[in-house]
Amino acid sequence: MTDTTSDEPVSGLRPRPRYWDLGDPVVQGFQHLISKFDPRPPTNDDPRTNDNPPTNEEPPSGEEALTGEEAPANVGPPTDERPVQTIQEDPFLSLDEINLREELLEQLHSHLLPLIQDQMSALCHSLHPLGYLVKPKSTLRRLLRMQSEIEPTMDQIQSIMTIVCPKPIPLATRTDDRHLRGLKAHRLHFLKTEFDEGWWRYICQTLGEAYEEIQQAGLSSERSRNQFDISSYRDNFGAPTVLVHDSIESALERLKESEFDYVKHRWESAIPRIELVLENINAMLYQSAISTNEDSLPRLFIPGPMIYLAKVALPIVTLSRLFFAKLAKRGLNKERLPSLTEMSSDQIESLAKVAESVGNEVLKLTTLLVWVDGGRAAAHSRDLIYRVRRIKTHLDSALFLVLLYLVPLIPAHDNFATQNDYKSWFVVWNHSLILALHNFERAAKLLDIPAL
Repeated sequence: MTDTTSDEPVSGLRPRPRYWDLGDPVVQGFQHLISKFDPRPPTNDDPRTNDNPPTNEEPPSGEEALTGEEAPANVGPPTDERPVQTIQEDPFLSLDEINLREELLEQLHSHLLPLIQDQMSALCHSLHPLGYLVKPKSTLRRLLRMQSEIEPTMDQIQSIMTIVCPKPIPLATRTDDRHLRGLKAHRLHFLKTEFDEGWWRYICQTLGEAYEEIQQAGLSSERSRNQFDISSYRDNFGAPTVLVHDSIESALERLKESEFDYVKHRWESAIPRIELVLENINAMLYQSAISTNEDSLPRLFIPGPMIYLAKVALPIVTLSRLFFAKLAKRGLNKERLPSLTEMSSDQIESLAKVAESVGNEVLKLTTLLVWVDGGRAAAHSRDLIYRVRRIKTHLDSALFLVLLYLVPLIPAHDNFATQNDYKSWFVVWNHSLILALHNFERAAKLLDIPAL
């Protein structure tokens, strides 16, 4: 009689029938989780649809008929899931429904996502070869216990996502959701995308790899067909447990950050472009100033109309950088603003992308500056003026949103700047920008005057 209580090491990866009494339920458990939660369409060799998998007792046949229906993944909601048809559609949510969904998001952020993150890490640790090869029985028992813990966690996450995001959110720029607080489209669009294309898929891939590894170790009567293509997947995307961790961390960060934090994070990648343009203009002017021999200079730094325009463009780029520095690096960045504002998703996205838009415009402006040369100068004067006006337009729209929605949220503190301080600063800044644009446009128009 086979001893089912001992935990002798597995030698090699050949079939080990003595462990199948535990290994088969483990494989079936992973098959159940994959069938229930994996959103990818099933294939003929998929564990979700293949009721007659090849066994470790005989080699798999080339063609196997499928038995049972090939139902798509997630056929029915978990037993504790709320009926989707009872959920009101945005933007007609009642205050009670808004409160309920925000509570569910908080549960997702504070408990469920960290929990599934820990469960996936523990699963990965348990599947280390030193575990299931040295102590196969204890490892298999642990995996059975983990499956019973993972399923209710995934049930709750799926249920919450169905309630909070009952349908796809195609746009993150809605104009009618300012009253939805933490349920605005720009936030839910990110969360829904991460759920559909990020951590949920990675979790299912982790379960699939666990399903495969137990079979490949010979601990189950089912023979592996490598349906989850472990090696290829890891080569192309990386280890799914790492992907789960990183994707969930991104979702957790987005769930806890304020709307202004989101805006600042979007600015972070664009501000260096403005700073680089500023450095290039300064370098251009510096090399021009110290040069006593034009022939020793690169073509781009030959004194002329370009250098003159660069001098009057410098204040525009400097003031552009100063605007974002005041908000993102100092000043308003130090104030403890509320997490939510009265902005709609469209306005939040508009403010979030303004640094990128300004960065693109100043880059195009410097490109035009180096093109200003001889007969080509007049042809580009209109383009130069157009570019600086575009910069002003982007900054005006951002200033409007900042003054209307962010500055009024600044709390009153004895040791911090007041709302009036910020308003006064922006008045001076705006006047300086207007003057800088006036000087640049006047200089650009001089290019149209034929040389005597």
